[in-house]
Amino acid sequence: MGLLNLDALSATPLATDPFEYLIVERFIDEDGRAAIVRGFPAIKDAGSFPLSELQVGPGLQALIDEMNGPALRRMVEQKFGQIGRASCRERV
Repeated sequence: MGLLNLDALSATPLATDPFEYLIVERFIDEDGRAAIVRGFPAIKDAGSFPLSELQVGPGLQALIDEMNGPALRRMVEQKFGQIGRASCRERV
C-alpha cells in the first residue's frame, strides 16, 4: 500500500448536498505523515507556488507522485466523473 488509502476512498459514499464532495477518513497513511510534513519546503511569502519552483523532500514528493498517479485519478473519476486535467495545476 502506498501513502493513499484508496480502499477508504472507494468505500466512502459521495455526498451531494449542497454539492458533490467526499470526506475520507484515514486517507493518508499514518506512518507516512511525518515524512510528508518534513518534506514541505520553507515558504516565507504568502501565496501559492508552482511545484517546479520549490524543493520538496522525498516524503512530500512521494505523496505528490501518488496524487498525480493513474490509480487515484481512476478512483476520483469513478466517484465524480471525468475530470479535465488541464484545469488542475500542481501548486503548494
